[in-house]
Amino acid sequence: MKKTISLLFSVFMLFGITAAVNFAVMADEISPIANCSHKFVWSLGAAATTAEDGFTEYKCSVCGYVKETKTIAAPADMKLGRTSYSYTGRDIGPGVTVKDKNGKTLKYKTDYKLVYDKGRTNVGTYAVTIHFMGDYAGSQTLYFDITPINSDDCAAKLSSNSYYYTGKDIGPGVSIVDKNNRKLIYRTDYTLTYDEGRTDPGKYAIVVNYMGNYSGSETLYFNINEIPADKCTAKPSAWSYYYTGRDIGPGVSVTDFKGRKLVYKKDYTLTYDEGRTDVGRYSIKVNYINGYKGSKTIYFYIIPKQTYIVSLLPTSQGFTVQWKNYWAELSGYQVQYSQYSNFSNSRTVTLSDVNEYSLRRTKMGINKNYYVRIRTYKEVVVDGKQTTLFSGWSSVKTVKTAANMHSCSNNATHYAVCGNMGKWFDTKEEVIEYAENEAMDWMAKYLYNEITARQYVENCPKGYQGWRCPYCGKWSGDFTW
Repeated sequence: MKKTISLLFSVFMLFGITAAVNFAVMADEISPIANCSHKFVWSLGAAATTAEDGFTEYKCSVCGYVKETKTIAAPADMKLGRTSYSYTGRDIGPGVTVKDKNGKTLKYKTDYKLVYDKGRTNVGTYAVTIHFMGDYAGSQTLYFDITPINSDDCAAKLSSNSYYYTGKDIGPGVSIVDKNNRKLIYRTDYTLTYDEGRTDPGKYAIVVNYMGNYSGSETLYFNINEIPADKCTAKPSAWSYYYTGRDIGPGVSVTDFKGRKLVYKKDYTLTYDEGRTDVGRYSIKVNYINGYKGSKTIYFYIIPKQTYIVSLLPTSQGFTVQWKNYWAELSGYQVQYSQYSNFSNSRTVTLSDVNEYSLRRTKMGINKNYYVRIRTYKEVVVDGKQTTLFSGWSSVKTVKTAANMHSCSNNATHYAVCGNMGKWFDTKEEVIEYAENEAMDWMAKYLYNEITARQYVENCPKGYQGWRCPYCGKWSGDFTW
C-alpha cells in the first residue's frame, strides 16, 4: 500500500498535477500503533476566537490517530438589540445576538454568557461583555447609551393656571410626568424659574428647566385675574338711620369672596347720593379699583324719627294712649296693641294726621291686659313706586282696662286721663316746673347743636295750660305750640 501511494504522488508531480489528498480518509490502515482497534470520539481541537477559526477532530482515544476534522467558524457578528435607549427610571439590559462568519447564530449560555454593567438606570454609557464558552474562547465588549428624555416627551401641568388677585405673590405648584407616566422630582429632575412681581393682575411665566435624566426646557403660563364686583360684599355701617335733619353718609365695609377686608381708596372708592337728609332711600356706589373691577350700588334708608309713649291709662272698658308727636318728615303714626306680649292677634291703627298725639280705645272688656306700642311712618317714592318707611317700634307699655269710670263733672271733655303732658301731678307747682323743664330741654338741644332751628321751633312748647280734675283731684296740663 505504501508503494501505491508513493507511485501516485510521483506521477502527479511528473505531469505537474497538484492535488489535495485527505490522508486521514485514505490512511485507514496507517496507525501509530499497529493493529490498534480504534476508538474514535469527537473532541475540541482548538476553540474559535474572534480572530481565527477553531476546529474539532474525530480522534482515536487509544492511539491518537485523527480520522477527521471539522472547522468551528470564528464569531464575527455581535450585536446589541439596541445601542440607545431613552431613560425609563428602571434598569435597562439590551438583548445580544452573536453569529459566526458563516451566519450561524450562537446559543446563549451554551456558546457564550453576558456580563452587564451595574446600575444601568440613569443617563450614561454602559457596557455588555460577551464571554465565549464551549467551542469558543475570548470575550468581546459592546456598549449602549441611556439618553435623557426630552421636554417634548414630558407633560407639565400647573396646580392652576388662573388665580384671583390676593394682593400677595402667587406661585402655583408644578407637577410633571414623563412619557412613561413617571412623576418627576423637583430639584432632581427639574427646577423652576418664576417671573418676578406676581402680585398684580396679568399674565406670568414659569420656566421648567429639565436636568439629570431629562433635557430641554418649557414655559408655562398662568393668569392673575381681577376680582369682579359680584364676588365682593359691600355693606353700609347700618342699613337704616333715623331722620336728624342733617346729611347722613354711612361708612361702608367691603370684603371679597375669600373674606379679605378691602381697603378704602386702595381697593375701592365710594360715590354717595347727594342730599341725604330727608326720609327716603339713598344709594352708595362702590367703585372697585386695582386688583378689583366693576362697581356695585348698595342702599341705605333714612327712616322717620322714632316716637315714644308718654302715657297709657285705663278708661271705661278701654285705654287711652298718648305719645310724643313730631311734624318733620312724617306722614303719621301707627299704634299697635295686643293681649299677647309677642303681639300675636294684634290690631294696628294708622293715624295719618301728624298733629295727632293720642288715641282712645273702647269696648275692649273689663280687666283685660293689653300690650301697646307705637311707631311713625312716612310715604315716599322709591324707584317710581309709592313706598312706606317706618321707624322702629317704641318700647312696649302695658295697661289693664277698667270698669265704667266716672267722668269729671266740670268739663265734659276731661275724663280721668291726663293732658298731653302725659302725667298727673299732685300740685299746680309741679305742672309749672315740668313745663319749664321741657322748654329748657329743647333749648339745650338747640344750643348743643343736637337739633336744627327748625326742629326747635316745631317742638319746643310755646306755652301750656294747667288744669285740675275735680273728680280725682290731680293736676295735669296741655302744652301749646
